[in-house]
Amino acid sequence: MATKDGGGVVVYCRSSLQAEARRYFHDVTDLEFSVVKVESPVRALIATVYRPPNFGLDTFLPNMQSLLDSLETMDCQPVVVCGDFNEDLLSRGKKAIRELFQSRGYSQLVSSATTEKQTLIDHIG
Repeated sequence: MATKDGGGVVVYCRSSLQAEARRYFHDVTDLEFSVVKVESPVRALIATVYRPPNFGLDTFLPNMQSLLDSLETMDCQPVVVCGDFNEDLLSRGKKAIRELFQSRGYSQLVSSATTEKQTLIDHIG
């Protein structure tokens, strides 16, 4: 994905927060993401991820799993993962991304449509 134009992710933090961007995640090679570790006044690890609509699950899921592996070993709780995953949680059928998060103990916090087309593709867990 590094060779594609457009897209990208960002995490903004208030200047009153003591926060630091985290980089160099082992085995995460093809994923658009950003991770911030907040130390004060609260501790949290915040990751935001973007999956383009045409980006196959066969590549996305192993990279997402590697990112979650890395986040869960960073000794910082809670871990919040959010982003545009382009998987509509309101439509019927199997949801591979949701199943990955649920299998690791994450819960989807948004339950209503997030787009004008009445889809829920923006996940927060």
